[in-house]
Amino acid sequence: MRAGLLLFIISVLVCNSSICQVNTYFENNPVWQDGTSCAVPYPCIKNETLIYKVQGDTLINAVLYKKILKKSQGYYYYINGPDTGCSGSFSTVDSIPSYFLRSEDKKMFVLLPGDTSEHLLYDFNLVVGDTLPLSYTTFTNDIIVSAIDSVYTAYGYLKRFALTGNGAASYLIEGIGSSHGLFAPISVMLECGYTQNCFSLNDTAYYPQAGPTCDLNVGMLQLKRLTNYRFAPNPLSVGTVLMSDIYLQNATLIIYNSFGMVVKQVNGLSGVAVSIDTKELSTGLYFTCLIQSNTLLHKEKLIIKK
Repeated sequence: MRAGLLLFIISVLVCNSSICQVNTYFENNPVWQDGTSCAVPYPCIKNETLIYKVQGDTLINAVLYKKILKKSQGYYYYINGPDTGCSGSFSTVDSIPSYFLRSEDKKMFVLLPGDTSEHLLYDFNLVVGDTLPLSYTTFTNDIIVSAIDSVYTAYGYLKRFALTGNGAASYLIEGIGSSHGLFAPISVMLECGYTQNCFSLNDTAYYPQAGPTCDLNVGMLQLKRLTNYRFAPNPLSVGTVLMSDIYLQNATLIIYNSFGMVVKQVNGLSGVAVSIDTKELSTGLYFTCLIQSNTLLHKEKLIIKK
Protein backbone atom coordinates (compact mmCIF):
# COMPACT_ATOMS: atom_id res chain seq x y z
CA MET A 1 0.00 0.00 0.00
CA ARG A 2 2.77 2.42 1.00
CA ALA A 3 4.83 1.39 -2.03
CA GLY A 4 1.85 2.10 -4.33
CA LEU A 5 1.25 5.51 -2.76
CA LEU A 6 4.94 6.39 -3.04
CA LEU A 7 4.96 5.42 -6.72
CA PHE A 8 1.88 7.60 -7.31
CA ILE A 9 3.48 10.61 -5.62
CA ILE A 10 6.70 10.19 -7.62
CA SER A 11 4.75 9.97 -10.90
CA VAL A 12 2.83 13.16 -10.09
CA LEU A 13 6.03 15.03 -9.28
CA VAL A 14 7.72 13.84 -12.47
CA CYS A 15 4.72 14.65 -14.67
CA ASN A 16 4.62 18.17 -13.29
CA SER A 17 8.09 18.75 -14.69
CA SER A 18 8.83 19.80 -18.26
CA ILE A 19 9.99 16.25 -19.02
CA CYS A 20 6.47 14.89 -18.83
CA GLN A 21 4.62 17.72 -20.58
CA VAL A 22 2.17 16.22 -23.06
CA ASN A 23 2.16 17.65 -26.59
CA THR A 24 -0.06 16.97 -29.56
CA TYR A 25 2.02 18.55 -32.29
CA PHE A 26 1.13 15.94 -34.91
CA GLU A 27 -2.51 15.35 -33.99
CA ASN A 28 -5.62 16.95 -35.52
CA ASN A 29 -4.33 16.81 -39.12
CA PRO A 30 -1.80 19.64 -39.11
CA VAL A 31 -0.99 21.36 -42.41
CA TRP A 32 1.92 23.75 -42.86
CA GLN A 33 1.96 26.12 -45.84
CA ASP A 34 5.29 27.84 -46.43
CA GLY A 35 6.47 30.24 -49.10
CA THR A 36 9.95 30.66 -50.58
CA SER A 37 11.49 33.02 -53.10
CA CYS A 38 14.99 32.09 -54.19
CA ALA A 39 17.57 33.21 -56.73
CA VAL A 40 18.32 30.09 -58.81
CA PRO A 41 20.63 31.87 -59.63
CA TYR A 42 19.97 35.61 -59.84
CA PRO A 43 18.42 37.17 -61.94
CA CYS A 44 16.24 34.06 -62.22
CA ILE A 45 13.74 33.88 -59.34
CA LYS A 46 11.82 30.82 -58.20
CA ASN A 47 8.64 31.51 -56.20
CA GLU A 48 7.23 28.40 -54.52
CA THR A 49 4.38 27.54 -52.17
CA LEU A 50 5.04 24.36 -50.14
CA ILE A 51 2.51 22.20 -48.32
CA TYR A 52 3.59 19.72 -45.61
CA LYS A 53 1.17 17.13 -44.20
CA VAL A 54 1.42 14.20 -41.78
CA GLN A 55 0.82 10.88 -43.56
CA GLY A 56 0.98 8.12 -40.97
CA ASP A 57 3.71 6.52 -38.88
CA THR A 58 6.87 4.63 -39.64
CA LEU A 59 9.45 2.82 -37.49
CA ILE A 60 13.09 3.67 -38.25
CA ASN A 61 15.90 2.19 -36.13
CA ALA A 62 13.32 1.25 -33.49
CA VAL A 63 12.15 4.90 -33.26
CA LEU A 64 8.60 5.92 -34.23
CA TYR A 65 8.37 8.86 -36.64
CA LYS A 66 5.62 10.70 -38.47
CA LYS A 67 5.94 10.66 -42.25
CA ILE A 68 5.83 14.15 -43.76
CA LEU A 69 4.76 14.42 -47.39
CA LYS A 70 5.25 17.53 -49.47
CA LYS A 71 3.53 19.10 -52.44
CA SER A 72 4.30 22.40 -54.08
CA GLN A 73 3.40 24.84 -56.81
CA GLY A 74 5.07 27.95 -58.11
CA TYR A 75 6.60 29.79 -61.02
CA TYR A 76 9.92 31.04 -62.40
CA TYR A 77 10.63 34.46 -63.82
CA TYR A 78 13.47 36.84 -64.62
CA ILE A 79 13.56 39.77 -62.27
CA ASN A 80 15.91 41.79 -64.46
CA GLY A 81 17.06 41.70 -68.04
CA PRO A 82 15.74 39.68 -70.98
CA ASP A 83 13.88 36.43 -70.37
CA THR A 84 16.15 33.71 -71.74
CA GLY A 85 14.07 30.72 -70.70
CA CYS A 86 13.59 31.06 -66.96
CA SER A 87 9.82 31.32 -66.91
CA GLY A 88 6.74 29.18 -66.47
CA SER A 89 4.81 27.52 -63.67
CA PHE A 90 5.15 24.10 -62.04
CA SER A 91 3.49 21.80 -59.52
CA THR A 92 4.66 18.66 -57.74
CA VAL A 93 3.11 16.06 -55.45
CA ASP A 94 5.58 13.75 -53.69
CA SER A 95 4.58 10.13 -53.18
CA ILE A 96 7.34 9.36 -50.68
CA PRO A 97 8.12 11.21 -47.44
CA SER A 98 10.37 14.26 -47.62
CA TYR A 99 11.01 14.25 -43.86
CA PHE A 100 10.40 12.14 -40.76
CA LEU A 101 9.40 13.95 -37.57
CA ARG A 102 8.95 13.05 -33.93
CA SER A 103 8.42 15.03 -30.74
CA GLU A 104 9.58 14.44 -27.19
CA ASP A 105 9.75 16.70 -24.13
CA LYS A 106 8.49 19.77 -26.03
CA LYS A 107 11.12 19.22 -28.71
CA MET A 108 10.82 18.30 -32.39
CA PHE A 109 13.37 16.13 -34.18
CA VAL A 110 13.79 15.60 -37.92
CA LEU A 111 15.30 12.67 -39.80
CA LEU A 112 16.02 13.11 -43.50
CA PRO A 113 15.59 10.19 -45.91
CA GLY A 114 18.88 8.35 -46.18
CA ASP A 115 20.33 9.79 -42.98
CA THR A 116 21.40 7.52 -40.15
CA SER A 117 20.93 10.06 -37.35
CA GLU A 118 18.31 12.66 -36.59
CA HIS A 119 18.68 16.39 -35.98
CA LEU A 120 17.11 18.66 -33.41
CA LEU A 121 14.54 20.74 -35.27
CA TYR A 122 13.13 22.89 -32.46
CA ASP A 123 13.29 23.13 -28.69
CA PHE A 124 10.21 24.79 -27.17
CA ASN A 125 11.45 24.50 -23.57
CA LEU A 126 12.54 28.13 -23.60
CA VAL A 127 12.23 31.15 -21.33
CA VAL A 128 12.96 34.82 -21.89
CA GLY A 129 16.71 35.33 -22.19
CA ASP A 130 17.44 31.85 -23.54
CA THR A 131 19.58 31.41 -26.64
CA LEU A 132 18.20 29.16 -29.37
CA PRO A 133 20.22 25.94 -29.50
CA LEU A 134 22.03 24.94 -32.67
CA SER A 135 19.71 22.85 -34.79
CA TYR A 136 18.60 21.91 -38.30
CA THR A 137 17.22 25.46 -38.74
CA THR A 138 19.56 27.50 -36.50
CA PHE A 139 23.24 27.72 -37.47
CA THR A 140 24.47 30.40 -35.05
CA ASN A 141 24.28 30.79 -31.28
CA ASP A 142 23.30 34.48 -31.24
CA ILE A 143 19.47 34.32 -31.49
CA ILE A 144 17.74 35.10 -28.20
CA VAL A 145 14.18 34.81 -26.87
CA SER A 146 13.07 38.36 -25.99
CA ALA A 147 9.39 37.78 -25.09
CA ILE A 148 6.78 35.02 -24.92
CA ASP A 149 3.05 35.09 -25.64
CA SER A 150 0.71 32.50 -27.17
CA VAL A 151 -1.24 31.50 -30.27
CA TYR A 152 -4.80 30.23 -29.83
CA THR A 153 -6.05 26.99 -31.37
CA ALA A 154 -9.21 25.03 -30.63
CA TYR A 155 -6.95 22.31 -29.16
CA GLY A 156 -5.05 24.52 -26.76
CA TYR A 157 -2.69 27.47 -26.70
CA LEU A 158 0.78 27.28 -28.27
CA LYS A 159 3.67 29.38 -27.03
CA ARG A 160 5.08 32.04 -29.36
CA PHE A 161 8.67 33.15 -28.75
CA ALA A 162 9.76 36.57 -30.04
CA LEU A 163 13.34 36.45 -31.31
CA THR A 164 16.11 39.03 -31.37
CA GLY A 165 19.73 38.88 -32.43
CA ASN A 166 21.22 38.02 -35.81
CA GLY A 167 18.43 35.74 -36.97
CA ALA A 168 16.10 36.47 -39.87
CA ALA A 169 12.89 35.02 -38.40
CA SER A 170 10.83 37.13 -35.99
CA TYR A 171 9.11 34.30 -34.09
CA LEU A 172 9.37 30.68 -33.03
CA ILE A 173 5.95 29.09 -32.51
CA GLU A 174 5.43 25.91 -30.52
CA GLY A 175 4.51 22.96 -32.74
CA ILE A 176 4.43 25.19 -35.84
CA GLY A 177 8.02 26.21 -36.50
CA SER A 178 9.35 29.70 -37.10
CA SER A 179 7.76 32.65 -38.87
CA HIS A 180 9.88 31.51 -41.83
CA GLY A 181 8.27 28.06 -42.02
CA LEU A 182 8.48 24.51 -40.73
CA PHE A 183 11.88 23.58 -42.19
CA ALA A 184 13.16 27.01 -43.30
CA PRO A 185 16.29 28.44 -41.64
CA ILE A 186 15.93 30.84 -38.74
CA SER A 187 19.48 32.05 -39.31
CA VAL A 188 20.05 34.54 -42.13
CA MET A 189 20.23 33.10 -45.66
CA LEU A 190 20.98 35.70 -48.35
CA GLU A 191 19.97 33.70 -51.39
CA CYS A 192 16.35 33.05 -50.32
CA GLY A 193 13.37 34.66 -48.65
CA TYR A 194 11.05 32.55 -46.49
CA THR A 195 7.64 32.96 -44.89
CA GLN A 196 5.19 30.84 -42.91
CA ASN A 197 2.01 31.49 -44.89
CA CYS A 198 -0.40 29.38 -42.89
CA PHE A 199 -0.80 26.66 -40.26
CA SER A 200 -4.08 24.76 -39.84
CA LEU A 201 -5.56 21.96 -37.73
CA ASN A 202 -8.56 19.96 -38.95
CA ASP A 203 -9.32 22.34 -41.83
CA THR A 204 -9.11 25.53 -39.73
CA ALA A 205 -6.14 27.90 -39.87
CA TYR A 206 -4.84 29.45 -36.65
CA TYR A 207 -1.56 31.09 -37.67
CA PRO A 208 -0.73 33.76 -38.71
CA GLN A 209 -4.48 34.41 -38.77
CA ALA A 210 -7.72 32.44 -38.53
CA GLY A 211 -9.25 31.07 -41.71
CA PRO A 212 -9.85 27.93 -43.78
CA THR A 213 -7.42 25.05 -44.25
CA CYS A 214 -3.90 25.82 -45.39
CA ASP A 215 -4.01 23.02 -47.96
CA LEU A 216 -4.22 23.92 -51.65
CA ASN A 217 -5.07 22.30 -54.94
CA VAL A 218 -1.72 21.86 -56.64
CA GLY A 219 -1.71 22.72 -60.32
CA MET A 220 -4.11 25.67 -60.11
CA LEU A 221 -1.45 28.40 -60.23
CA GLN A 222 -1.56 30.51 -63.37
CA LEU A 223 1.20 32.59 -64.88
CA LYS A 224 -0.27 35.48 -66.86
CA ARG A 225 0.51 39.13 -67.29
CA LEU A 226 -2.92 40.75 -67.08
CA THR A 227 -2.03 44.33 -66.24
CA ASN A 228 0.71 46.90 -65.91
CA TYR A 229 1.52 48.94 -62.85
CA ARG A 230 3.99 51.66 -62.02
CA PHE A 231 5.25 53.57 -58.99
CA ALA A 232 4.94 57.32 -58.62
CA PRO A 233 7.34 58.70 -57.61
CA ASN A 234 10.10 56.38 -58.75
CA PRO A 235 12.92 56.96 -57.71
CA LEU A 236 11.59 57.61 -54.22
CA SER A 237 12.75 58.12 -50.66
CA VAL A 238 10.30 56.87 -48.00
CA GLY A 239 7.07 56.12 -49.87
CA THR A 240 5.36 55.82 -53.21
CA VAL A 241 2.00 55.05 -54.82
CA LEU A 242 1.40 51.87 -56.82
CA MET A 243 -0.69 52.81 -59.89
CA SER A 244 -2.47 49.86 -61.55
CA ASP A 245 -4.28 49.63 -64.90
CA ILE A 246 -6.99 47.47 -63.32
CA TYR A 247 -8.81 47.53 -60.00
CA LEU A 248 -6.86 45.36 -57.58
CA GLN A 249 -8.70 43.10 -55.15
CA ASN A 250 -6.70 41.61 -52.26
CA ALA A 251 -3.48 41.63 -54.28
CA THR A 252 0.04 41.10 -52.91
CA LEU A 253 3.15 43.14 -53.72
CA ILE A 254 6.49 41.39 -53.14
CA ILE A 255 9.71 43.45 -53.08
CA TYR A 256 13.12 41.82 -53.64
CA ASN A 257 16.61 43.19 -53.20
CA SER A 258 19.34 42.73 -55.80
CA PHE A 259 20.24 39.32 -54.29
CA GLY A 260 16.72 38.02 -54.96
CA MET A 261 15.83 38.04 -51.26
CA VAL A 262 12.33 39.10 -50.19
CA VAL A 263 12.70 42.29 -48.11
CA LYS A 264 9.05 43.36 -47.93
CA GLN A 265 5.64 41.89 -48.68
CA VAL A 266 2.45 43.95 -48.69
CA ASN A 267 -0.81 41.98 -48.60
CA GLY A 268 -4.44 42.96 -49.11
CA LEU A 269 -3.92 45.64 -51.78
CA SER A 270 -7.18 46.93 -53.29
CA GLY A 271 -7.93 49.77 -55.69
CA VAL A 272 -6.11 51.38 -58.62
CA ALA A 273 -3.84 53.60 -56.50
CA VAL A 274 -2.32 52.17 -53.30
CA SER A 275 0.24 53.83 -51.01
CA ILE A 276 3.38 51.77 -50.31
CA ASP A 277 5.56 52.59 -47.31
CA THR A 278 9.26 51.91 -47.92
CA LYS A 279 10.89 53.84 -45.06
CA GLU A 280 12.55 50.67 -43.69
CA LEU A 281 14.30 49.96 -47.02
CA SER A 282 17.75 51.37 -47.66
CA THR A 283 19.04 53.09 -50.78
CA GLY A 284 19.29 50.75 -53.74
CA LEU A 285 17.67 49.02 -56.69
CA TYR A 286 14.73 46.71 -55.95
CA PHE A 287 12.49 44.47 -58.02
CA THR A 288 8.80 43.86 -57.44
CA CYS A 289 6.05 41.55 -58.57
CA LEU A 290 2.29 41.88 -58.13
CA ILE A 291 0.18 38.77 -57.50
CA GLN A 292 -3.61 38.45 -57.38
CA SER A 293 -5.66 35.23 -57.15
CA ASN A 294 -2.54 33.07 -57.65
CA THR A 295 -1.75 35.02 -60.82
CA LEU A 296 1.43 36.96 -61.52
CA LEU A 297 0.14 40.25 -62.91
CA HIS A 298 3.34 42.13 -63.63
CA LYS A 299 6.94 42.91 -62.56
CA GLU A 300 8.49 46.33 -62.08
CA LYS A 301 11.72 47.96 -60.83
CA LEU A 302 11.82 50.26 -57.80
CA ILE A 303 14.64 52.69 -57.04
CA ILE A 304 15.10 54.11 -53.53
CA LYS A 305 17.33 57.13 -52.90
CA LYS A 306 17.78 58.58 -49.39
